[in-house]
Amino acid sequence: WVTLVVVMFFALCMMYKFAPHKKLRFKEIIPGTIFSMAGFMLLTVGFSIYVTYFMRGSALYGTIGTVILLMLWMYIVGMILIVGAEINSAISIMPRKRKN
Repeated sequence: WVTLVVVMFFALCMMYKFAPHKKLRFKEIIPGTIFSMAGFMLLTVGFSIYVTYFMRGSALYGTIGTVILLMLWMYIVGMILIVGAEINSAISIMPRKRKN
């Protein structure tokens, strides 16, 4: 778990640092990175529990049910990443509003 957290934190920091067109400082990207990392892990564990214990329809729906569940997981992960970027954006704007 420690390796997963370190690698994921580094990867998300790099994504949030270099993907936007705006230069962001490291302390401005930490809250969004932590939110995205926690959301990703909670979502993955939640989906794992769901598939393990509650996915009784896999015999009925088969592969198409698995594909739909994977697409839903990817959609929610994308939403978590976007919300993390929005958190970083809001934090980078806040100091400018205080000065004015």
